[in-house]
Amino acid sequence: MTATENAIGVINGLIEINNDRIAGIEKAIADIKDENIDLKQLFQGYAEQSRKNGQELAAIVGSTKEVEPGNSISGTLHRAWIDVRSLFGGSGRKVYYRKRNAAKMPLKKLTMKL
Repeated sequence: MTATENAIGVINGLIEINNDRIAGIEKAIADIKDENIDLKQLFQGYAEQSRKNGQELAAIVGSTKEVEPGNSISGTLHRAWIDVRSLFGGSGRKVYYRKRNAAKMPLKKLTMKL
């Protein structure tokens, strides 16, 4: 594997994690109740920033054939686990923050590999 292929792989990993983050934030936004409406605007800002980050990373990769378009399996499973937890743990502010932070662990694991 060349250095360029390795770099594209790492960037695609970041794009996938970023996509997971967007999905987690959008799920949290959809679940926000009226009493926590202040979080909706905050999370919308996070989602917009993540979309910009994804566009910048995709521009670095260059070729759309090489850009990672989807979410990771682990991120999808983590969001499902957060949904199950929220069924038993309520819908308070902590649950919304957990949903927003759904992609933090994969990002930490990826950066540890670098």
